Amino acid sequence: IALAQPATIRVFERFHLDYCCGGNRPLAEACADKGIATETLLDALSEAVSGIEPATKDFTQATLAELIGQCHFLATLAFEEDNGASSEISGRAIRRGYLQNDS
Repeated sequence: IALAQPATIRVFERFHLDYCCGGNRPLAEACADKGIATETLLDALSEAVSGIEPATKDFTQATLAELIGQCHFLATLAFEEDNGASSEISGRAIRRGYLQNDS
């Protein structure tokens, strides 16, 4: 889910759910383990991706350099978002589908 829709990553993090290597299990099971109503998570995931196209880059086939670049981009984006910053990186993130433009 996170690879196809990067905007869902923040949702998984907010609910403290593993979306990476250890997250390879049904959502209902992961929700049950954390005491989260599955519908609540599904609603949050749907809201996060509403109006956003799926990621066009298949990172399962990316080179190490591409992965490092993407990690740097997302870390910078997260820092700016957490600190209320607005920049060209945030604009690129909206265009790439990592953020919704709430304006």
